[in-house]
Amino acid sequence: MSKAAKRSCSLVAALAIGAALIASPAEAKNQGHHGHHHNHHHHQKTITFEGDFLFVGAHLSFQGSSIAPRRGFDTVDGDTDFMPGSSPVCFAIVADFVVLTAFDGAELYIENSGEDCLDFSTGAPVFVGTGTSQILGGTGRFHDADGDGTYSVAAAAATLTPEGAEGTFTLTFNLDIDD
Repeated sequence: MSKAAKRSCSLVAALAIGAALIASPAEAKNQGHHGHHHNHHHHQKTITFEGDFLFVGAHLSFQGSSIAPRRGFDTVDGDTDFMPGSSPVCFAIVADFVVLTAFDGAELYIENSGEDCLDFSTGAPVFVGTGTSQILGGTGRFHDADGDGTYSVAAAAATLTPEGAEGTFTLTFNLDIDD
């Protein structure tokens, strides 16, 4: 999906920000690396992004920027598809693909699984979600990356329509990256 299309899906984040931010079915990475070059590094990273989402039907698109860019990642772009979850106010991730882009242009691909639910405890509905993340490789220095982690998301809908919602999100990844 093009960046322009992802931006136009900002509304999805309000209703599906949790799922879209935690989902990211990326291409499986190439496992053809030969074993004697152990230049791999293990990194534990906590990265938080804020941005806009668009939720239409059962599809969520989101795009945001790092709140601490010196941690190595500049932007997040994602697309998530949902289905009914464990309760009438919850949505389970069916398909997901998230791209984290570093300042040098290298991309890290992530696929998330989990569930996002509407929380009415503060008055206005907020989507909150948690789940697991799987690193699927990437480009540049993340070409052979793998690893896993967790995500958490909170998304507030600024505009609700019969077709969906748009709003803002805060998404945090806690990742163990081997690259």
